[in-house]
Amino acid sequence: MKLPAFNQLLENTTRVFKRFPMVTIAALGATVLAYLLMGEYVTDKGMENRLWTLLVSCNLLFTSGLSVDLLAESQGYSNMRKWVLRVVVLACCGALYAVLDPGYYETDIIRFGLLIFACHQLVAFAPFFVQYDDFRFWTFNKTLFLRFFTALLYSATLYAGIALAIYGIQELFNLSIPSNLYQQLFVLIIIGFNTLFFLAGIPQAQQQAAHEQDYPKGLRIFAQYVLIPLMTVYLAILFIYELNILVSWQLPKGVVASLILGYAVFGTLALLLVWPLKDREKSRWVQLFTRFFYITLIPLILLLALAIYKRVANYGVTEERYILIALGIWLTGITTYFLVSEYPKIRMIPLSLCVIALLGTFGPQSASSIAERSQQYRLTKRYAAADTADAVERTAIINYLVRAHGLDALQPFTDTDMAAVDAQLRETVNEHRYTLQTHKTDTAFALLGITPEWGTLQGAYYYFSHAVPGVVSVSDFDYSYRITSYQPGETTVRLQQLIMDVHIIDETRKIRATVGGDSVLFDLGALADSLYQQVKAGALMPDTAASGDRNFICPPELLQIQATSARFRWRLVLDQLNGDLSPMSGNEPRRLNYEGQLLIGHKTR
Repeated sequence: MKLPAFNQLLENTTRVFKRFPMVTIAALGATVLAYLLMGEYVTDKGMENRLWTLLVSCNLLFTSGLSVDLLAESQGYSNMRKWVLRVVVLACCGALYAVLDPGYYETDIIRFGLLIFACHQLVAFAPFFVQYDDFRFWTFNKTLFLRFFTALLYSATLYAGIALAIYGIQELFNLSIPSNLYQQLFVLIIIGFNTLFFLAGIPQAQQQAAHEQDYPKGLRIFAQYVLIPLMTVYLAILFIYELNILVSWQLPKGVVASLILGYAVFGTLALLLVWPLKDREKSRWVQLFTRFFYITLIPLILLLALAIYKRVANYGVTEERYILIALGIWLTGITTYFLVSEYPKIRMIPLSLCVIALLGTFGPQSASSIAERSQQYRLTKRYAAADTADAVERTAIINYLVRAHGLDALQPFTDTDMAAVDAQLRETVNEHRYTLQTHKTDTAFALLGITPEWGTLQGAYYYFSHAVPGVVSVSDFDYSYRITSYQPGETTVRLQQLIMDVHIIDETRKIRATVGGDSVLFDLGALADSLYQQVKAGALMPDTAASGDRNFICPPELLQIQATSARFRWRLVLDQLNGDLSPMSGNEPRRLNYEGQLLIGHKTR
């Protein structure tokens, strides 16, 4: 592979700038922003959040600006008309930057994501919005597809070469090079070079051949021997699972929705890649595959609807579940269209996805609005909850509303001006977003007069720590080994003349330590249960010096587990244990993090 020369890069960059001036500036601006954020140039948290928002806005400006440029180019608009469209797009992106704040509200992250996704779909069909030809449309997007992967290949090669050169200089000449230099180099190449290289290869839609006979052999092989077999495996798994549901008569698990959507994505991609072959005599398999694919989607759509219903019926609508519902509706519509229509147009795939995504961004039908109303309705039903399960669910709802939508979302439940409280906390708590989030959540519970019940909430963490972390008495033991939840699941350690094998069993949250034939098992799940009962009984009180009400300083004996084997005495002494310490529900593994010392002593001592 021959890398492009510098003169060629400069010439291509100039040509790209003349063709896509605003898009090029957006790409260069995103490169500079990412470079700054990867370094240590920004220390103010508020400024850092705004720069991240600006970076995302540049991404949106890039895709939306590219769409209007391709549209204007395909229609032969004058420069004046092109710049009018560009200014409109720039104004819209600027307004979104001013209004949305993804650094503090999760729902704004979803909005930005949907907008960027919609604009990516818009790039696919913008040049054919007025004058459409099925084969020109496919050829244009095929070129974009191949150019994208070519740009990634060049960029990866360039990054690997420069990074290895820097590493070699660092090792050979004993130089001290900042570790974030590699991250900054990565963004310069992946955002800067990669984007400009991609733009240089975008063809003009009106110049695409209307009856091109040469079909890329690589694409056909990729679709026929990689994508289609892969989706066949997906299909077999899903059909077997669907039969199992019919036999056992149990509602589907939530993960099945992801598998169905994965099957739909792989299948749709395979169909798009081989679309021109459907009318060729030697490619009857493409016609059969097209019909077969959409027919197989019918039972899977029903299974997807059941999986979505199970989640929504139990926990209401959130932005993520809204997207699942929207994709389920889209999948139903596009399946019906391709089965019923005599001459289906593949343009309908990106066009319908774009419309669905845009509908989910703003308005009463948007993901944010429907999710907020759904969770407010659930909170209304459980506001005066006395039952522990309802109290836990109420806590989860309040936590979600504050995290995703801000304190404003709780305005229907109090006379306090929650918008003013939210703004005041933003000004006074100039710390990390997660710290601010904790302050907001605690303030919400205080203003609503509700005591949070984190008990069985998945994802609500308790933090337990030793009064003097790192200090452990080892006078009665011979060996001490530092152990954490982040180490490999299987570890072999040499302790002087002893060889110890440590096995961390994530599924059951147990630690098995073996020396020779001696083996002991430390059950962290049981320890978590005992700590949870201590909290519920009021025997442990939150640390008043720490933020929130889930931080506890424990007596040393509560964070210890004793064990014995044939030849040794063992003691696991934890400095800290945190995670979801609620009683385990179903087969879901408990999420625990821990650090401490494993002490080993001979029994004869």
